[in-house]
Amino acid sequence: MNITAALRTNVHHALLKKGIDIQKQTIQSISLPESVTNSYFQLENMQGEQYLIRKNGVLWPPFSRQDEAFHLNALAFQGIETNVVVNNPQSGFQISRLYHEDYSMSHWGQKLEDAYTDVAKNIHHCHTQVRNYRGTYPLSLTIYSSFKKLLPEQRKALQNYYELMMKIANAIENDYKNQVFSHNDLWPSSIYRVKNQIILVDWEYAGGNHRAFDLAFVVLKNKFSSNKEASFIKSYSHDHYEEKQYFVDLLKPVLSFMEIQWKIPKFNGEIPNDLFLDFKKYLYHAVKSYMYSGIKGDLVISLVKTGEMRKRVSSKRLPTPNC
Repeated sequence: MNITAALRTNVHHALLKKGIDIQKQTIQSISLPESVTNSYFQLENMQGEQYLIRKNGVLWPPFSRQDEAFHLNALAFQGIETNVVVNNPQSGFQISRLYHEDYSMSHWGQKLEDAYTDVAKNIHHCHTQVRNYRGTYPLSLTIYSSFKKLLPEQRKALQNYYELMMKIANAIENDYKNQVFSHNDLWPSSIYRVKNQIILVDWEYAGGNHRAFDLAFVVLKNKFSSNKEASFIKSYSHDHYEEKQYFVDLLKPVLSFMEIQWKIPKFNGEIPNDLFLDFKKYLYHAVKSYMYSGIKGDLVISLVKTGEMRKRVSSKRLPTPNC
């Protein structure tokens, strides 16, 4: 996709106001796999610094560009740095600094172990400093909407797990004392270390959520070992460590289940075996967390029953959904 003349003009004027001159530099279209609805372009200024232009697509309800702008302003007010240079929801675009991919968490490996501690502290800082935010992440609604897009045969195969994930999601949403301002989309490609500073990018889906959601998302997407996970959670905050670990354990199978729902269409109706094995592992740990938490109730009974049932469910082929 080529950039339109109108968008190019708007970008040029917006950057000039920031003292950034791109003159007649080439603006190239690029693809970002994690993004579904946005279009992206890349450019350099006269000094060779790279920028990413995002042509805004449609956000999933209930999120909006106005809320994103509100949250970016709230972050800036608290002195929390992002990579955004210009955000113009009225004209439908955003310009951000484009960091080298080696700076992203996707490429850290074992060479930047101390950076993971800094990530946890940065997340904690965002959670505690931004008190004024709009909207909440609709966890149970997201699970419900994805489930309803599957074909009847697929829903039948996943029905028991779906019901349990909805119960956990409702329990998470009702834990109001742990609701904070959250990023909600912390893929490794959204976390950078630039000049020894952690910078989180892609704030489109920020809003209220359980504090354990961001932690569980990072732990899950980076496949942390149990020791590294514990260290990461403690780096976030030593206070009430057991409670945070407990909620992270509950959220991991939920996030894993959401990924399974989204990826079924891409695998011709078949649940990827590695994803399903991971989901069952996370579910097992969720059962253990509930058993040792001392909390009683219907949700515990559901977890125990599903924990027993998990051994009898195989990753069989499912019909391809129309979605």
